[in-house]
Amino acid sequence: MAGSEKTDGRAQGAGARAEAQAGADARHTGEAGQEMLDIGAEEVAGALGFAEAIAAIRDAVAGFDPEEDVPRTIVELSGGEMILMPSELGDYAAVKVVTRTPGNSARGLPTIQGSVLLTDRTTHTQLARIDGAAATNLRTPALSLAGVSGFVPARFPDGVRLCVIGAGAQALPHVRAAQAVAPVRSVVFGVRTAGRAQELTRTLTEGGVPATEAVLGEDLDAALADVDLIITATSASEPLFADSAVRADALVVAMGSHSPSERELPGALLGRSHVIVETFANARREAGDVILAIEEGHLGWEQVHTLREVVTEGEAALSDDRPVVFKTSGMSWEDVAVAGAIYEAVVQSGGAAGAGAGGGADPAGRAGTGAEDAGAGSADEAGAAGEAGAGREDVEQ
Repeated sequence: MAGSEKTDGRAQGAGARAEAQAGADARHTGEAGQEMLDIGAEEVAGALGFAEAIAAIRDAVAGFDPEEDVPRTIVELSGGEMILMPSELGDYAAVKVVTRTPGNSARGLPTIQGSVLLTDRTTHTQLARIDGAAATNLRTPALSLAGVSGFVPARFPDGVRLCVIGAGAQALPHVRAAQAVAPVRSVVFGVRTAGRAQELTRTLTEGGVPATEAVLGEDLDAALADVDLIITATSASEPLFADSAVRADALVVAMGSHSPSERELPGALLGRSHVIVETFANARREAGDVILAIEEGHLGWEQVHTLREVVTEGEAALSDDRPVVFKTSGMSWEDVAVAGAIYEAVVQSGGAAGAGAGGGADPAGRAGTGAEDAGAGSADEAGAAGEAGAGREDVEQ
């Protein structure tokens, strides 16, 4: 985001916060005030773009230590699981409650359903209910790019050649989020089965971005030689490519696995990279890529950096002679940051955010609402099982 745009966005955000707070105070005293907003998926898509969501996460972490965040709670249900993610940040407190129901893909229903309940942090006045799947599908790619966006212009001033491994619900949104950071010159989708990314490659190619697919193994490893930014969005439990396939200047985001015993990246890659995590506490619980690399002797916790450290001290503090690996798992504070930004954008627009129809992303990088973007289509989710992880990472991220 350009400096003037960011400044204008912050000024608008401050105005929206003041307006929202005035309404909350009025409700609290019983004098007046609007009803709690019900912000659906289409309003989320029309209200906030990926560039703004990325900025919201980076701005939030600059003034808040995520190590203090509340760990999420996963409750097993008879047909799936429920994830509870409460936190408070800045002017807001919120809880995201979403369910993961694997059987829903066969029913023609979304695997991921839920809501974010946003409240005023001081009065706890309820401000908005936001569609949980839409907010997650905006926040997850925004988080992925928030960790590497500062490195992109320094390493790749002319734009990035992108590889997204996985062709499920998170694939296209991650491309759109990358486009909000820098020009995307080309895209390769890493897949286990040839043809799995056919729709994605056609969508991007028709939109002017050359796109192909590469099957995991020698085909993908060879393709990575020409890739600047790699994003893994799978449910894999073992490394997806060889360490030697990744260039020394590459940026890597691993967002698919969330178990201490599962990984998407080879340990040797982390051993020769600058490794960034959301927090140490969260990484020790869930970041299998990092945990296993340390257990194998490739890395030590003292060599790992946090997102807050990188944002506050600057990317220039990390040398440019090695890869950067950003391992994410998803945390509650990030949902509050993005939910607050969504709410402020809707308030600023008078509660009539654009519908964002069409399922794609506009030039500003706004989140789409189609099946390929938000994971709402049963065909997309069913085809992603075991390959792109269109279930578990959507919830937990």
